[in-house]
Amino acid sequence: RAKTILSLDAAMNKVDRFLKTHSPRMGRGKRIKEVKSNLTDNESAKMTTSKGTIQGYNGVATVDKKHQIVIDAQAFGEGQEHHTLQPVLEMVEARFKKLGIAENIYQKGTVVTADTGFANEANMKYLHERRINGYIPDNQFRSRDP
Repeated sequence: RAKTILSLDAAMNKVDRFLKTHSPRMGRGKRIKEVKSNLTDNESAKMTTSKGTIQGYNGVATVDKKHQIVIDAQAFGEGQEHHTLQPVLEMVEARFKKLGIAENIYQKGTVVTADTGFANEANMKYLHERRINGYIPDNQFRSRDP
């Protein structure tokens, strides 16, 4: 009994330390709410998938179609991926600039394509304002086009 009490007390102290040193991480979905995580890896997130809820990351890879190589890959600790388009495109732009490949890769005829997970008004506005030739399917097209 004493051993169990010590074990539970240690677990409670670990949770207490975590809560005192970390602030809640807010998601960036349609409804802003706290991202559920865990003590071991606070940057990961609980994500709902077709196979249930998992703890992990959302991986986003950027590929050069012409050369068939991955030019950027990042992991984001949120289930929604729509908010990742801007940081990914900016990372690619910075990398191409740093390597001296192009001052602005998106003004050199580059075409950006992404799946429906990236479709939202903010991303469309970002592409338009930056004059990036981007194609993202409307995520509501199936409900309008039988």
